Amino acid sequence: TTLYKRFFEKVFEPENQLFERGVTHYLPSEKLTEDKLYELELFGRVLIRAIYDERTVNVPLAPSVWKFLQKIPLDMRDIDVFDPELS
Repeated sequence: TTLYKRFFEKVFEPENQLFERGVTHYLPSEKLTEDKLYELELFGRVLIRAIYDERTVNVPLAPSVWKFLQKIPLDMRDIDVFDPELS
């Protein structure tokens, strides 16, 4: 669990440029290079492994990310959750 905790804390640090922070949640950055896309894929693989290992991890992704992964249509309320000023 400590390994997962440290990994996910590090991933969300601004200098890694993988995610953009909203008011309370994160979305994948719009400015991902080829290398950063690989890192984002690695993030996903580690997240899947944590779920498989039945570990609880703090992954503060915006609800719209989870909806997208489940192929649930997004709407304007999803923007409001990420950035109320934008909506």
